[in-house]
Amino acid sequence: MSTMRHTVYRFIGVLIVAALFVILGAIILAQPQAQADYIAQPLGWSIVIFGAVVLVVGWGMTIFLAYDAAQQSSRSRLIITPRPGEPAPPTPWGMEAIGRPGTEGSESEERIHTPAGPVQPLFQGKGGIHTVSVTVSSLDVPIVIGLLLIWTAIATLAFAPH
Repeated sequence: MSTMRHTVYRFIGVLIVAALFVILGAIILAQPQAQADYIAQPLGWSIVIFGAVVLVVGWGMTIFLAYDAAQQSSRSRLIITPRPGEPAPPTPWGMEAIGRPGTEGSESEERIHTPAGPVQPLFQGKGGIHTVSVTVSSLDVPIVIGLLLIWTAIATLAFAPH
């Protein structure tokens, strides 16, 4: 549901931006121009065409992002293979220690040895190894490169000596 809502918001946002470009171009074209004004007509038409390009590219990217999100959610679904019989009961010693309490492999009994002496572990085996992952979309790299190119162009035009 959330992906669909974001897709609709993207469609509406792209439509608003493209409509603003088309309206701006139409205003430039509708204004009376001076006889020697050769830039108004090409400027107005180029802004209208740019608005149409923004609409097509924006909607295409939105459709691609929605497709990518659907593919990613289908890939991330947990697949559980069925096992015959009833589920096994929990272990009698619980899940706090990796080994049985009081045995050699139990983390709750171990100490960490430092040059200052043994130290009690901070977590005392109450948990396990947690994997940490970062999800990267297939459009992240082109977007970052595009932003860097835009930033370079702006910095060059604004801060270069004239």
